[in-house]
Amino acid sequence: MRMSRLLCCALLLGALPVRADGLEFFAQNNPHEFSLFAGIWDYGVGGDIATGGNRITIDSDNGIKANPQAQVLLHYGFENRWIPALTAAYMHVGGAGQYLAPASLQFGGITILSGNTLILAGVNFNDYELDADWRLLAWREHQADARTRSILEVQPGIALKYLAGHANVVGTTTIGVIGIPLGTVIQQERFALDQPVPLLHGRVEFNPWPVVHLELSGGYFAHNGSHAGEMRAVGTLELYRGLSITLGYQEQLYKVKDDPYLLHARLNGPTAGLSYVGF
Repeated sequence: MRMSRLLCCALLLGALPVRADGLEFFAQNNPHEFSLFAGIWDYGVGGDIATGGNRITIDSDNGIKANPQAQVLLHYGFENRWIPALTAAYMHVGGAGQYLAPASLQFGGITILSGNTLILAGVNFNDYELDADWRLLAWREHQADARTRSILEVQPGIALKYLAGHANVVGTTTIGVIGIPLGTVIQQERFALDQPVPLLHGRVEFNPWPVVHLELSGGYFAHNGSHAGEMRAVGTLELYRGLSITLGYQEQLYKVKDDPYLLHARLNGPTAGLSYVGF
């Protein structure tokens, strides 16, 4: 009972704008903001594809290569404090490579022989995402021209990813007698990625100077053996009238279960591009 009363009081307090030296909860009169980012994410890949207790490595240290991929983010913030700021994002995830099997195993319908089977493994899918973040806390500076500038904002929210693509493993085994090759056997296992993934999401924005914007965002979700997580830390420097250069680091975690397969992939690396912010 006591806990429920405290929760009710917290909700009532949160429903009202509270100010303390520029600090606002559920701030009113938010800036009507629009921003667009277009850039490149240069990442490394780590992880594996598993089935039946056996795993095939998809790792940059084991011959798997990933080319830098395009990334687009569109952000729109509303003036109304109850309407969340929306961010739509798209990126393509891909990586493939081949290596000689270090051990013998049975991967689905593929018979892999140590030192005799060439394994080609890869992933190729699109990641679509929509975020909704509420301005829970804002620290603002009141300027001489009657406008305000946000110095710090804390924005908890939710996100929905949609993954569409596939992962595949191809085994090419050479058949021979007393060292004389007689032919090859090619076998393939492939499974589709086609599922929505919800996330608990959050964002922190810090603007120490009018031309510098720092942002940390991330999210995570786990359910029924599947996991998804992300983290993005970037810094933006305005060059001319809202046009800015953005540099940072990004990491994505995917653990997608689609019986009898399980894809586990971790991607991380630098991101860079151009941003435009308008009001």
